[in-house]
Amino acid sequence: ISAGGSDIITSTAALNDTGTKAGAVTINVTGTGTVNLGGAIVTTGANSTSNGVNGSAGGAINIATANGNVAVAAITSSGGNETGAGGAELGGDAGVISITAGGAGTLTLNGAVTALGGTSNNASPGKDGSLTLNSGTGGAVTQVGALNVGGLRLLGGGPVTLTNAGNNIRTLAGNITNTLKYTDTDGIILDAVAGTNDLTSTGNITLQAGGAVTQAGTNGEIIASG
Repeated sequence: ISAGGSDIITSTAALNDTGTKAGAVTINVTGTGTVNLGGAIVTTGANSTSNGVNGSAGGAINIATANGNVAVAAITSSGGNETGAGGAELGGDAGVISITAGGAGTLTLNGAVTALGGTSNNASPGKDGSLTLNSGTGGAVTQVGALNVGGLRLLGGGPVTLTNAGNNIRTLAGNITNTLKYTDTDGIILDAVAGTNDLTSTGNITLQAGGAVTQAGTNGEIIASG
């Protein structure tokens, strides 16, 4: 599957003030094949200006190959904003994003990946979404654009190099069988993300953060045998 820079995939909740979430976007290549997307993918929840109605959720985004490279441009899932004058309504949650390069395929993030909850005038913002990057049996994971998501989960057998200085995640977890290098603009919490509890690697783990790196309770152990 290949798409140029002007080929943008969007899913937007059409009706504000209804709580209707945005639709999901799924790209799944079976057999041997690649995904090369030059255009953005955007899902956006509906806004709310009404009492008793929260902003709605952004749609989930799932991109996977069974045995092939994956290269993507900007990916964004945003919760809808709550802008009413009163009440206790919430911003909408961002959707979950998952990208898998199956087999020994490489996984390349050529654009920013963002999953942020919607804002709220009256109560709490929506929850930021998580991002799972799965390198299959051994392809490298690299980035050009920055990550701005609630949680980052890393899986697979390839070396992971995510050293963009603009990366900004809250929580990190993973289970990989290669080296990991990760850079973040501020602090990182090592805790469970999408069912993965610790940060485990058979290679070296290098974390560079602009703030504190903390471990959360019984989760968040660093286990590196490199």
